[in-house]
Amino acid sequence: MEEEKAFEVRDRRAYLNDDVAAPAATPAPSASKTAPPESETSTPPSPTVETNETEPSPDAAPPQASFASLIFSLATSTLHCLGEGESAGVVSLPEARRIIDLLAILQEKTRGNLTADEDGLLANILYTLRMRFIEVERQNPSRS
Repeated sequence: MEEEKAFEVRDRRAYLNDDVAAPAATPAPSASKTAPPESETSTPPSPTVETNETEPSPDAAPPQASFASLIFSLATSTLHCLGEGESAGVVSLPEARRIIDLLAILQEKTRGNLTADEDGLLANILYTLRMRFIEVERQNPSRS
């Protein structure tokens, strides 16, 4: 017969507040074939975690993936590369050009397969990003 080896369970969860201590580890039960009665088993209480109201709840469904959300995501990345938004002042023209080129490839490869709204959205965003790129490039000629 094989001998059963005892194992140890360690809680590696990170705790947000230092005030809340990690639950104490319980010793591994002896290798017996009978389970202890429910009154003898106890689970340590879960630590209280403060939630930030701006974060979505874990029960909330994630945003639905769509062609429009992909286009908006790439457009947002391009604007960040052009120094807008949270990264104001940080300009990366080569990266912005690369993302604009990716959007142009998407437009070419999906021609005839998009709805009128999707086609219009992609065309408008590409036009806007190209014009913004030219503006930033003229303001920062040494970065292109």
